Amino acid sequence: MHMVRCFDEADVTHVEGELDPVRDLEIIFHELCLKDLQIVNGLVAKLEVVVKRGMDKTKVGDLEIMYKIKENLEAGKQIRCCQWSNKEIDFLNTMQLLTAKPAIFLCNMSERDFLRQRNKWLPKIKEWVDGQTGELMIPFSAEVESNFLHMGADEAEEWCTANKTKSIVPRIITEAYHAINLCHYFTAGADEVKCWTLQKHSKAPQAAGCIHTDMEKGFICAEVIHWADFDALESEPKCRDEGKQHQMGRTYEVEDGDIIFFKFNAAKGGKK
Repeated sequence: MHMVRCFDEADVTHVEGELDPVRDLEIIFHELCLKDLQIVNGLVAKLEVVVKRGMDKTKVGDLEIMYKIKENLEAGKQIRCCQWSNKEIDFLNTMQLLTAKPAIFLCNMSERDFLRQRNKWLPKIKEWVDGQTGELMIPFSAEVESNFLHMGADEAEEWCTANKTKSIVPRIITEAYHAINLCHYFTAGADEVKCWTLQKHSKAPQAAGCIHTDMEKGFICAEVIHWADFDALESEPKCRDEGKQHQMGRTYEVEDGDIIFFKFNAAKGGKK
């Protein structure tokens, strides 16, 4: 996440002397490119030696990809915003470059600007972000969120109602999950409910593996209640009575918010 300051405050100095969120973002992007370029240059130097000496012919393709990465970084481009083939993406995933990671832009406003939902910098930041990456921008106020920490639940709810606002932290968490392609599902017993995190588009056996590898190895099926159905009916028994609990096999792709009961063969999973 990139958080930029969008408020003037005499008591809070700025390292650049004056407020300019767009300039700050340009500095951040430039520094991230330089850091990735430092890593890439080191790898290129090593690969060039291997290729020139004929030590490993399979590295020729890797070196070509590295040259392309280097060219884009030297042009000041974020790696995630460039065009890549599937083979190149697989290679990039092994490098963990900073500019290859997805980003969310948090615009930190004063309490006054947040409550009236207006700030002179927001349109300029939005224009810059759209021109650079097109990623999500979220206006929020660290001052407001800090105040919530010193309020009780009832006081916070009363304050939000009076000011017609709410905390943005839940949205930030949710959007961050989505930005890095994560989702979650629930398991529930008589005395507890647990939430499990996994990559989007994961199949049911991989979801079971989040709990224990034996459950993935011995997977039989998954009994699934979708969150929308549970939210509407408000209980598992009602969902079952209404036919909203579905038995899914190995190819089922877990959806965000699913409530799942796994059936698995303990012996096949390695248990005695």
